[in-house]
Amino acid sequence: MSYFEMISEKTGSIFSKIRTISSLLMARDVIGYIMLISLLIYPMQGHAQNKSYANDSYNDLVKAFWRGSATGGRFVNLQQERVKANSDEEGLKFMPGSLWQYSMAANVIYSYWKETGSVDAADRMKAWWTKVQSEITLEDLGKCGVGTVNTASDDSAWDILFFLEVYEVTKDPKALKTAKGLLDCAWNRWSDHGDAGCIGTGAAVGSGIWYSDKCDVKSSYQNAYTLGAYWYYQISHDSLYRTRSIKLDDWVSENLLRNGQIVQGKRFPDDGLYWADMKNNGEINGVERPYQIKPLSSVVLLAGDMAQAVLDARLYTETHDPIYLARLQKTARGIQTYHRAENAVVVSNRDTRVDGMFAFLYAKEVVPLLRDHMSFDANAIRMLAESIHAKDRLSDGTYSGSWTGPADGQDPWCISPHPTCPRQIEVSANAAIWGLAAAALH
Repeated sequence: MSYFEMISEKTGSIFSKIRTISSLLMARDVIGYIMLISLLIYPMQGHAQNKSYANDSYNDLVKAFWRGSATGGRFVNLQQERVKANSDEEGLKFMPGSLWQYSMAANVIYSYWKETGSVDAADRMKAWWTKVQSEITLEDLGKCGVGTVNTASDDSAWDILFFLEVYEVTKDPKALKTAKGLLDCAWNRWSDHGDAGCIGTGAAVGSGIWYSDKCDVKSSYQNAYTLGAYWYYQISHDSLYRTRSIKLDDWVSENLLRNGQIVQGKRFPDDGLYWADMKNNGEINGVERPYQIKPLSSVVLLAGDMAQAVLDARLYTETHDPIYLARLQKTARGIQTYHRAENAVVVSNRDTRVDGMFAFLYAKEVVPLLRDHMSFDANAIRMLAESIHAKDRLSDGTYSGSWTGPADGQDPWCISPHPTCPRQIEVSANAAIWGLAAAALH
């Protein structure tokens, strides 16, 4: 039985359920009422299961990576060569480029707070923000480039999102100001002719921001930055950041979106996904192998695709422009078609340290706008959350980067030449977040 047949058999069509319920109510017989109750109970059972996944995800992450009380504790990273803190007794010192890893874990805490209103989660966000400020000055948090806390544009984006999440939870104006400072730093540094000195040729010239000071690629990692800029605009109402996000969105949609267009004599796929990298000469990295989408080797980035879908959902909500709706729906179909394993479960193919970052926002904001079961929709997210919960959890609360298992550190990600393993906080966080995504489906 195929995935879609299984889903249809399990859930049926919403309209057929409505017709069935109507007929049962008119029949007024005991068996009919029993059937009616079963139809109503199934979704409640599914919702209860999703809440269970969310609770387990949150509690797992806290058990594995949090030391101290909810109000005065902190995250620790159990395995990362640049971060040496491994126990409650050791001080936590951030090295250049390492803060973003903790921002992935904070995203799980934020998502749990957003979904449940948990006081415990709010306390941990406040405690972590306090700890970050005790280790890094606000001025340094807003810096970017080699030798700073935010060494590349994606590091900056993950931390910008963290500052915005902190602001939502705490309403601390320092968090919002820090987000603004880092948004400006990244824009000024990695735009063409910016402080990093990046200058490209061909299609690489334009509004897209460069990945790092190496000036070698513009990538779909920048979609996280673009979403951060738009989110800042939504909070602050400063239209400058909406303008910047629209410019980046236009460039990415023209140059990285796989929309069936012909570029440099080669036709792009027409699947709604986004190429991960454009080289500084304007050539797409991997254009000759468009469907190389597998773990440890992928020409597209799940996190970039999902970030763009969330941005499109927000722009559609603001403008009601059908272009944004059509684009996010196409991206959702592309994700379900190409970002999945043989068992139909969507998996991380390029970067398991970040690929789950937008799971919660996608479930809340994109899924309600989807219209067909060929998409990465609610049922597909539930399947993924179930897979992770059943096959990707260890008893110590850590998760592997292989969302279909195994969870014992023998997965392809952990045994690769550049291992990403369960004891790395960002790896576990990007798997655990899917439990929160399932809970966000209403």
